[in-house]
Amino acid sequence: LIEDAEKKNARNYILIAKTLRLNSLILTTDLFGDIPVRETFAYAESVEDRTGSPRYDHQSYVYAYLQSELEDLIKLYDDPEWINCPTNGVIDEKQDRMFAGDLGKWRAFTKALYARVMLRQIPNQDISKCQAVIDAVDAALTDPSWAEPIYKFDGTNVPEQCCMWGPMQPKMNLGWAQARANLLESAVPSEFMGAILGFYPGGTPFGRTFEMIDNGVAKDSQNRKVAMYALDPRASKIMEPRNQLTGMLHLESNIGMDISNSITDFPDLLCQSKKTNPYTKNDGYIPLMTTEELLFIKAEAQYWAGDMAGAYATTCEATKQNMARYGINE
Repeated sequence: LIEDAEKKNARNYILIAKTLRLNSLILTTDLFGDIPVRETFAYAESVEDRTGSPRYDHQSYVYAYLQSELEDLIKLYDDPEWINCPTNGVIDEKQDRMFAGDLGKWRAFTKALYARVMLRQIPNQDISKCQAVIDAVDAALTDPSWAEPIYKFDGTNVPEQCCMWGPMQPKMNLGWAQARANLLESAVPSEFMGAILGFYPGGTPFGRTFEMIDNGVAKDSQNRKVAMYALDPRASKIMEPRNQLTGMLHLESNIGMDISNSITDFPDLLCQSKKTNPYTKNDGYIPLMTTEELLFIKAEAQYWAGDMAGAYATTCEATKQNMARYGINE
């Protein structure tokens, strides 16, 4: 895409393509650590020279490379000669489902990626970079064009135009051996997911002894009150309890369902009746970045900088932002 755009001097395509490439590299090194960067692009240009694999670069080099590339790219987004280039190609929502070619929004997303990369330098590499991380987050969120980069599905009656996690349940990669179906209506939440969402009565993972919630009070199978921690209010928005007796029942991974249980004892991960999960709708969306992620990045930098009060306040702000995503009042 970049090579084709360079031939046409379509600089808007170049900018967007470079942002997407850097986003991909960030995700790849975050997951795998060392990855090939220095030799990769030159290696790919010459078919004749493909006699072996490119050399892997240390992750610290990759992050330094990403930081430098993002700094240069942000400057180009602010360059009128690039933004207003007369040979720029036409981009609408048919080509760009997120921003319809709005370079201001792509610039703000690129700034957000810069904040994500800068965070990787603390605390392991350079604790003095905390303020730079905070400044990077502020630069993204105060950009007048900031909008969350989300890919929203049409949600039509055509499965392929619906979110893969929605009730239409389109099968991705159809025809390939790797094709996977959405089986959320028969999926069971794991104990790990339960731990994240606070399924805890008295320190025992929720559902182990058929505890239930009755008007906010946890009770065991003999209807006795059980001490419990507060259930995260997002839990019942992300998944819907289907059985008052079992509530948010979940299982350890790979242990299998007890013969006394049925799938209706477990919450509905599709949220088919109340439709409270924004991601499990036919017109749901996939976020490349959320506002709360940026705020959590800032909070972590504030923490390592020793600003505990600031970190706490920003963490609360980020949590409220995420709760609002599920329609939860402050």
